[in-house]
Amino acid sequence: MTEINEIRELFQRYAEEVGRYLPRRKRKDIQFEILSLLEDALEDQSEQQSVPANEAMALDLLKEYGPPIQYARGYRQDENLISPVTFQLFKPVVILAGLMKLVELVITIGFSIGSPWSVIWPQLAMWAEGIFTTLGILVLAFVSIERTTPQAWLRWPFDQMFADWDPAGLKPSAKKSLINPKEQWFEIVVITALIILFVFFPQWVGIGNNRNGEWSFLPVLAPSFSVYLPWLVSFWLAQLVFLAALSRQIYWDTRMRTWEIGLKIFALGLLIALLTGPPVIGLNPAYIALHNTPANMQTWVSDLTIQTIFYLVVGLNLAVHFVITGRKVFKLLQMRSSMKVSEFPWQE
Repeated sequence: MTEINEIRELFQRYAEEVGRYLPRRKRKDIQFEILSLLEDALEDQSEQQSVPANEAMALDLLKEYGPPIQYARGYRQDENLISPVTFQLFKPVVILAGLMKLVELVITIGFSIGSPWSVIWPQLAMWAEGIFTTLGILVLAFVSIERTTPQAWLRWPFDQMFADWDPAGLKPSAKKSLINPKEQWFEIVVITALIILFVFFPQWVGIGNNRNGEWSFLPVLAPSFSVYLPWLVSFWLAQLVFLAALSRQIYWDTRMRTWEIGLKIFALGLLIALLTGPPVIGLNPAYIALHNTPANMQTWVSDLTIQTIFYLVVGLNLAVHFVITGRKVFKLLQMRSSMKVSEFPWQE
């Protein structure tokens, strides 16, 4: 990449960062305006110093413009309920509150296992209502603080936070989007092993126990597990195709991220089915007949010990997948709304 292209990339990253603190409907126009201003200012400096534009000159120019969050203050923000400055504190508080609500959801699911849906649905409805209530309280609190606190008091901690801002940190890092083929092929091997295990040897899925030097084994897949098997295999096969395609690329792109989100949504559906459908864990006489399984081990399944652990793990995975999928969708939308260097009327 030539130096002029690196400067273009640097200015683009700055404009994108400023755009994060601007209303979406105004973002693109303002970003174009910022890029034009930067380009003109760099050209003027180059003419004044009688030297070609270089990266050091571009970095000095960005230092004069200041941190993106502070530069964004120069544009009207009257329509924002919470200003971009205060939003930097609001965001982590909301994330912390959301994580606490997710923990509450997992605990609720864990204690509701085995209860009829007439009991579970009201608890889930109360949890969902609690999310909106918590968000409303936080928004009201921050809006009230912002409307009643002098601006100088609100700006001071954030001004200090960005006091040592260095525009060199905007330089793009290829490592963030670089694909390591070795990781993809490791996952391919693991998924292939899972397909072979669950399709051809489901009786091997269970728990081993060693008592007094004698090994015993308890298969844990219930007969109704066959209901889920076609969907699991379909999901794993889709993952194999995705990983094989991903391993042939050098960088992540919008198409591969969209495909990944589709797989995440598929996984969410499977996890929900595992929680709400027929039991996955249970005694299977055909499998037990193939192993030396003591009666006391079989009670682990009949007294719901293993089922409870299984549903807790699935519930936790569902909560984590939901958060991860939401973040990936948000990042994808950011990528689609962000600008590309080819969109700008750069002059050679």
